[in-house]
Amino acid sequence: MQRRSILLAWGLSLVCWLGSAAPAFADDTTHLESWRERAHESDFAQRIAGVYLIRHQTDDGRPSSFRLISLTPAGNWASTNSNQDAIFNLPGDSTQSGTFLPEDLDSPGASTQDSPFLLEDLFELFTPLLNPSRFSDQHGVWARSGWREITAEVVDFNLDALTGVHTDIVRVRYVVRFSKDLQSITGTQRGRVFPLDQDPLDLEAVPSVEFGSIFSGRRVTVEAE
Repeated sequence: MQRRSILLAWGLSLVCWLGSAAPAFADDTTHLESWRERAHESDFAQRIAGVYLIRHQTDDGRPSSFRLISLTPAGNWASTNSNQDAIFNLPGDSTQSGTFLPEDLDSPGASTQDSPFLLEDLFELFTPLLNPSRFSDQHGVWARSGWREITAEVVDFNLDALTGVHTDIVRVRYVVRFSKDLQSITGTQRGRVFPLDQDPLDLEAVPSVEFGSIFSGRRVTVEAE
């Protein structure tokens, strides 16, 4: 009888615990906000601060452009892409809408037969030559969104390569996951391009173009030579 009472009490306690825990997992907003408040737990913000070198990948898994990312303990983000000062961009590079990596044409085994571009696509391939563009550094903020994860919202500008005039404004969301030793990272980026007459920070704003990629990289450190 006593054993049955103990089991019944344990079962009721478990039901009550599950009932109280369910809303926290059901509400993503509450979950993210709870992690945001834990940004400095165990010196997390201080421990991830630094510079990271990452490499984006194309949709089919091939290495693409590099990016340097700087994180501060206060939650600031700044980054520079290796492809951002190209005089023009061609279709294909998933790290920036409407860009293409020249090395794609020189990859081993590449041929006209294997190329994803058809003859009728040549016009689209060279059209950007008539409208060269570049893009700026990225600046934004990050917040903790998981045990070893941050989410960042950053902004940069598309620029006309000939005049330097900004042509679009771009908002990019990064989700970055850190290895156990906080020395390596993997993640995703999702970008949205807006015309200049829109507010890119307005969550209801409709982008003219969207793009995305996955990436991986590691922390830049000073090692003994």
